[in-house]
Amino acid sequence: MGSTLTVRLPAFIEPPASAEENAPAIPGDSHGATARILVIDDESNIARALMRLLGKSYSITAVSCGKDAQALINLDPEFDVILCDLMMSQMSGIEFHTWLRTHDPRLANRLIFITGGAFTTRARDYLATVSNLTIEKPFDAIGLRSQVAAAVESARQRN
Repeated sequence: MGSTLTVRLPAFIEPPASAEENAPAIPGDSHGATARILVIDDESNIARALMRLLGKSYSITAVSCGKDAQALINLDPEFDVILCDLMMSQMSGIEFHTWLRTHDPRLANRLIFITGGAFTTRARDYLATVSNLTIEKPFDAIGLRSQVAAAVESARQRN
């Protein structure tokens, strides 16, 4: 004696595209130039995720620490937006932003902090004193793209 199990599956039907796939492409400026974004994050998985989420619409440069970002900006400061992790081991996002405020205030205003949470009193206090946008991890792909698109548009209007 045994058991008989019958499984009935419907014929293959193309699933509807997800909202993420239906999201419109985010263009560069009216002249067709692709916006440039600098990602600073010491977690390679986060940097890769940001590159995947934004790479079809923007030119992405990623570095793993604030010191590398400083060297890059000294050579080429033409970024539309900077996405910077708040809590990094070698140089925190706060330290990098403080340097940027003196070095290039225009870019300091274009920095968006990304964080899994402002865990220290210093981080919470700092974020309360600056007007920079903060995006919480884990981030929502559509929300992230929308916030970055708005930041790019704002940066390009000020140029």
